[in-house]
Amino acid sequence: MTQFAQVLAEVGDFGRFQVQLLVLLSVPNILSAFHVFTQVFVVLEEAHHCSVAWVKNHTWNLSAAQQLALSVPLDAAGSPEPCLMFRPPPDSASLEDILSHRFRETQPCEAGWDYPENKPPSLKNEFDLVCERKPLKETAQAVFMAGLLVGAFAFGSLCDWIGRRAAILVQLLVIAVTSLATAFVPSFELYVALRFAVATAVSGFALCHVTLLTEWVGPSHRTRAVVLTQSAFSVGTMVLAGLAYGIRSWRLLQVAGSAPVCLLFFYYWALPESARWLLAKGRVEEAKQVIQKAASVNRRKLSPALLSQLVPEKTASSGNTLDLLRRPQLRKMTLILLCVWFVDSLGYYGLSLQVGDFGLDIYLTQLIFGAIEVPARYSTIFLTQRYRGWLPPPRPPHSLTSHRARPTAIASLSGVSAPLGLGTEGVRRLATGQGEGPGGGAPHLPGGRPVFSPRSARGGHSAGRGGEVCHSCRIHHLLRVLCRALPHHHPADGPGAGGRLLEDGGHPHAAGAPAG
Repeated sequence: MTQFAQVLAEVGDFGRFQVQLLVLLSVPNILSAFHVFTQVFVVLEEAHHCSVAWVKNHTWNLSAAQQLALSVPLDAAGSPEPCLMFRPPPDSASLEDILSHRFRETQPCEAGWDYPENKPPSLKNEFDLVCERKPLKETAQAVFMAGLLVGAFAFGSLCDWIGRRAAILVQLLVIAVTSLATAFVPSFELYVALRFAVATAVSGFALCHVTLLTEWVGPSHRTRAVVLTQSAFSVGTMVLAGLAYGIRSWRLLQVAGSAPVCLLFFYYWALPESARWLLAKGRVEEAKQVIQKAASVNRRKLSPALLSQLVPEKTASSGNTLDLLRRPQLRKMTLILLCVWFVDSLGYYGLSLQVGDFGLDIYLTQLIFGAIEVPARYSTIFLTQRYRGWLPPPRPPHSLTSHRARPTAIASLSGVSAPLGLGTEGVRRLATGQGEGPGGGAPHLPGGRPVFSPRSARGGHSAGRGGEVCHSCRIHHLLRVLCRALPHHHPADGPGAGGRLLEDGGHPHAAGAPAG
């Protein structure tokens, strides 16, 4: 029997086929930055004051300045109050009474607002997101972030159910339709609803595309491949700065940022399915066709005998999210990871969504933020390789979870697959410890070397593998330590049980910082 790791080595673990796949997946990543941060540029501060109908309806031949002085009070700085107006005088009041400022009682705006600067249409001036409606801006952003959360759970499972390729195509379709429709909404409520739908698809793509990429790339190139595709998101934030600077109308900006997604219709033919996923689903013939195509693009000769021995890969049983809380070690680790990701996301989005509050030009600040992200992402390769000494020494391989203990670990870790960007199957592979070693016991790398060797704990896995992106390497080691800490049971399911979707000990490939 032939495992996919052997076939991938024969096909080429980072040839022209993988480079083409990386480019295909990087393009939507560039476009995703627009959807995540575009709202920052369509709700910029703008001077406004109450729109007063009565002073405009009278034929008193008053200048605009006089109308404003009669209808809107001034603040301490001598500017018109943005949210107050004088109470309208009675119909019997004469012009002399009005000009003498006898009617000085104030009240909130009742007929909308005027925007004297005459700036291009924006969410703020078109839907009046000012005064008591100003919190709606934060509400819209909160709904978008909720969409990211829902998308992680929904599309994380969908990616395992219908396949990586099909899930990505669905996500791109949702992004194209809903983002374009956003440019033509007649109400703010519909805008918020469509933004929620966009967020779910953006979040799902952030998870599924990394899974697809890493299932085609060999372990020695995975880190750099994931960093490169995630750096495309940072490029997108820089492109957004230029796009928002050149197009100030929010509807035109929305069309300009959404239309390129429609040009990706050819992904239906160009995007390959994961051969690993096909094997896990027992679709061996389809997997062979995709593998042969990859070998052809990479200009590698594939042994027919090797391909003919390719067999379906077994998958492990599933569980539910509540399993995360049933074991003390899992509960502890879950809380730690929740804290890490909460702090990381709070800092990243807290700064990125407030680029207008730094006292600099907002477009220049956005450009700087994106430019800083690229070397920051690449630095994670070095940092995760250099600083791993804080991990405790590994236990001997025989203390790893065996088959009877694995279902609980699988069920527990599957619940965090969406936020970690591993995919459910990837987490199952990590939890089960299935590797290249004989009998499906302790995970081994090719050549029979245990994954959890002292060397791997000190500074990396097999030679040339390198670190992972951002938090994912630390999370990977935390989960490895967690699996070793679970009680040991004697195997009962026989050799080879459990799923094996990721090779080389289930090294993860997380999607990196949000999306950025």
